[in-house]
Amino acid sequence: MTSKFYAYLALNSVGALWLAAALMIGCSVSHPDLTSRTDDSGISQDASRDAAADITVDAPAADAPPDTSRPDTSPPDADLADSSIPDADRPDSADAEVDAADPPDACVGGTITVCDGIDDDCDGEDELPTVSGFLDGDGDGYGSVEALPSCPPPVTVTVGGDCDDSNVNIHPGIDEGCGNVDVNCDGRATPCDCDSVTYDEREYLFCDSGRRQDQALRMCQEAGGTLVEIHSMAEQDWLLEQTGYSFWWIGLTDRIDEGTFVWTSGERLSYVAWHPGEPNDFGIGEDCAGIEFRYGYEGEWNDERCSAMLPAICEIE
Repeated sequence: MTSKFYAYLALNSVGALWLAAALMIGCSVSHPDLTSRTDDSGISQDASRDAAADITVDAPAADAPPDTSRPDTSPPDADLADSSIPDADRPDSADAEVDAADPPDACVGGTITVCDGIDDDCDGEDELPTVSGFLDGDGDGYGSVEALPSCPPPVTVTVGGDCDDSNVNIHPGIDEGCGNVDVNCDGRATPCDCDSVTYDEREYLFCDSGRRQDQALRMCQEAGGTLVEIHSMAEQDWLLEQTGYSFWWIGLTDRIDEGTFVWTSGERLSYVAWHPGEPNDFGIGEDCAGIEFRYGYEGEWNDERCSAMLPAICEIE
């Protein structure tokens, strides 16, 4: 009885072991994830899961204060209004904008009117300079040469061109007569020793008083011309008919280039009428020339010292 009982227990133990083995094999086949797997590194994935399970992250408590040790770099919420400014004190953006297309009001309430295109006196009009007349400083009825704007100063006359608005005896339209002053403002002054003669629609002045050639040239320029320049035999012959016994300055000189005579305007000679043997630069030097009627000369050209005091012939341009 006893031996049979132990034999029965042994048989049942072996069967239980076989049953357990069969169950283990069945679970491995139907559920492969339950088996231990190894990755390429040779580490069991089951072991990796077990290690990860040991790492825990402590979440902050719900009542814990925010971490202020790091600056908040998140951008402000543009949609949130600044509650620190009351609505009544907050500026309206539409009213605060300045329209750049509209210039600021130039009128500042002044009382002085200036011709600058700005309404300085706030009368609704921009004071632009407008030419309407001339100042008449000497009261002769003729205003200054340049017209002035109407604001300010006021103007008194409508005729300008007065070349000396401080002298009542000098203005356009006056009978100039002769003298060394341009009294009628035509740009020339006719010396009283000069006779005016017209030839080929040009005016010539035959001035009897003796002058150096540079003085004669300046006189001719003040009269609106220059020392005569002769360009043809016809002009030469006509001049001989007007001159008497004397020596008359014409506009010839070689002061710039010795031996090369040119007209005082710088123009080279296109016609010559030298007396035989002239120019000879006689004596201490003769750098100017004229028409000579004396000592055997019959109106031909002769060189002479520029300092000689001689009459002159002007040609008015």
